[in-house]
Amino acid sequence: MAGADPLTPAFAEICNGTSGCVTADISFSNRSATVVGNVFDDRNAGSTTAVFDFYTANGYYSTQTRTATNERKPFHFTEPGPVGGINLVRVGLIANATGAYTFVADVYKL
Repeated sequence: MAGADPLTPAFAEICNGTSGCVTADISFSNRSATVVGNVFDDRNAGSTTAVFDFYTANGYYSTQTRTATNERKPFHFTEPGPVGGINLVRVGLIANATGAYTFVADVYKL
């Protein structure tokens, strides 16, 4: 991707131990962050939601979510950022049957 940082933060599949897992490769450009990966929901009650919170130097900016129900669901999206750009993506998982949130990772723009 043109303009992306040469180091692309990624993490292998991380699970919450109750409902599912997420894996992601996050790259940053001048203002935006692009997230490619998948969310997996185990065959249990409810679904699993991957939560991506985007931050700038001024703090919280926005949130995107991706949900899977009894499947592995791929995703690929870009969150456009403001002047100054997105510099942190905080990733979490929600077990929707209980609402329990599990922190997964903080991915910083290098």
